[in-house]
Amino acid sequence: MFYFEELDENPDNKFRLSRMYCPLKGYGLGREAVKMFIELFDAIVVTRAFGEGPFDDGSHLTEDAPGFVIHMQKEKLIEEWYQPDDYDF
Repeated sequence: MFYFEELDENPDNKFRLSRMYCPLKGYGLGREAVKMFIELFDAIVVTRAFGEGPFDDGSHLTEDAPGFVIHMQKEKLIEEWYQPDDYDF
């Protein structure tokens, strides 16, 4: 399960990956989920930085999520760390 949250007042079509869970790890399913979302919605995907949170909405990176995000950033699938003050909710 991956949940991409559209950011308010979003001219760049950015979405924050705020929830992710995949019981089968190491098979590329998470990568394909992110890649498919980007292709379907012409999206830019961001996440919150590791070590921050949990935030009011409950989002934060746990377990192996920071490593996954860093790997996706190296592949240019996740563009940048999302800073909470960058956008209004």
